Amino acid sequence: MNIIVSGANGQLGSSFLNCINSYNNIKMYFFDSGELNITKKNTLEKLINKIKPKYFINCAAYTDVNKSEKNSKQCFNINCLSLNLISNICKSYNCTLIHFSTDYVFDGKKKFPYIEYDIPNPLSIYAKSKLCGEKEIFNSGVNFLIFRISWLYNPSFNNNLISKLINQIKQNKDIYAALDEKSIPTCANNLAKNIMYLIFKYKLKKIKKTFHYVDNGNAVSVYKLTKFIKNISYLKKYKSSIFSIKSSEFNNSLIRPNYSALNNKLFRDKFKIQEDNWRNILINNVKEYYL
Repeated sequence: MNIIVSGANGQLGSSFLNCINSYNNIKMYFFDSGELNITKKNTLEKLINKIKPKYFINCAAYTDVNKSEKNSKQCFNINCLSLNLISNICKSYNCTLIHFSTDYVFDGKKKFPYIEYDIPNPLSIYAKSKLCGEKEIFNSGVNFLIFRISWLYNPSFNNNLISKLINQIKQNKDIYAALDEKSIPTCANNLAKNIMYLIFKYKLKKIKKTFHYVDNGNAVSVYKLTKFIKNISYLKKYKSSIFSIKSSEFNNSLIRPNYSALNNKLFRDKFKIQEDNWRNILINNVKEYYL
């Protein structure tokens, strides 16, 4: 079985690299943005025709929420229009598409975790482009799995919320964190591992479904998340002070939902995967990667 993974140099694509030797009957082909431009139809079609994958795992994305406001064309090309190309080519080659979307498709007005059937109302260009990509996949008729995820972090990368907070703590910097911005941290390594398990066990050839995937546990504010991290035994020695502020004090608050926690019950019930609590996962990651 052949699998293509795009965006191989990103947080999630790199996590799939860790799974490359887990299954003997699966051969994975990884392409970073320099090797595979997902906005080019001919490039995509030649690659898929050559490899003939059973699955196309699309980890390529434009993820800078702030810059997307000024680079809307590039953002939509990567996050939306490319999915029209990928979906239709995958359909013609009977290839299942696995794609990743975001909690930011919601506006944050709910007070309890969003389910898959809640109506999206994206606030930012980034979120609008991701929702557009979802629609392109759905309308194509391709077999697909879309996973909406929140506060994704790969411990080997510095450009995510968890790593930024830990690095600031280790530098003994004071941290001003939003008390009214809440979601659920999600580990990229666990997500990749579980998706590979699903491919191996369930085959996933005839499926058209969107799932919310997050680590288990209750939503947490950025402020309380920072306090939790600071109190992990390995990090208590550092001298950072943590102060709570309102998200409105940040210039970019209007393009981020205040509350974007996702309910993962549909995923857990469908695939019988019981992920650990995000707190336990984070503690283990701090011990393994951040010390």
